[in-house]
Amino acid sequence: PAARPALAALIGFVLGTAGRLLFLDRRARALRASFSRYVAPAVVDRIVAQERLPELDGEQRHIAVMFADLSGFTALSEKVDGRTLTQTVNRYLAIIANEVEASGGYVDKFIGDAVMAIWNAPTETPEHERVAVQAAVRIRDAVAAAAAADSARGLPNFAIKIGLNSGTATVGNVGAEQRLNYTAVGDTVNIAARMESLPSTFETPIVVGGDCAAAAEGDFAMLEIASIQVKGRNAPVAIFAPFASADRPHFARYASALAAYRARDFDGAADMWDALAAEDWAGAKLSAVKAGFARDAAANPPDADWTGFVVMRAK
Repeated sequence: PAARPALAALIGFVLGTAGRLLFLDRRARALRASFSRYVAPAVVDRIVAQERLPELDGEQRHIAVMFADLSGFTALSEKVDGRTLTQTVNRYLAIIANEVEASGGYVDKFIGDAVMAIWNAPTETPEHERVAVQAAVRIRDAVAAAAAADSARGLPNFAIKIGLNSGTATVGNVGAEQRLNYTAVGDTVNIAARMESLPSTFETPIVVGGDCAAAAEGDFAMLEIASIQVKGRNAPVAIFAPFASADRPHFARYASALAAYRARDFDGAADMWDALAAEDWAGAKLSAVKAGFARDAAANPPDADWTGFVVMRAK
């Protein structure tokens, strides 16, 4: 009789544990059923393992979001047949997706020849802004290596354009009842989508927002390209590009040219950027573009209330 209370407690513990394990198993199966159709298996495993479950109906989260676009799709589509084009696109999209997933990010969707990816949703990604910039640089380098190898063999290939931004967004299931997509929406995402077009304008493969740049400044030399006013948004946004440390000695002169530009000394800025464009460094093409912006501003001075930003009229 004296052992009965202990035995009852033991039985209760076993039953409680079994019930909890059954509950966790059911929850894990439900989560796998919800996400396995559009999330990589490794991400599903992280969703199941974490204690905090994603809010499928929508929640506010701080995320990093990337739009990566294969540059040269239209030109290539005019030169090769549909089968070759599809195979080439898929091979390069796989490079992007693999790097995103290896970094703990989530491939949200493929948009033709582009990829939208998210970090810190649906699972938490420690230092997600820094991790996202690192992933973007690895994507840039992997695509460049693949393109060089393909070009040497006479095969079709692509370059890459990447826009990366971070901030608060609404994440959750979006779509129709029979066709849902776990995605992110909001101003943070809209700015990232607009940044994706900027590499073509500024002749640099990656453009990132200020918070991402600050998070990754210990890993890369982050150069402020400009402040831009994107279409549909009033407040200017500072944009940056990651460079190797070897390029850092050029940054002070670039910053001086940018300061002169913002002070309306357009001719002086153009001269400084022209000098940088003539030197052997990764920002030479960017400097040539900025010299062109300065000369245009000298020929067509901005309004008196202009604060030094560049107006982007596309996208």
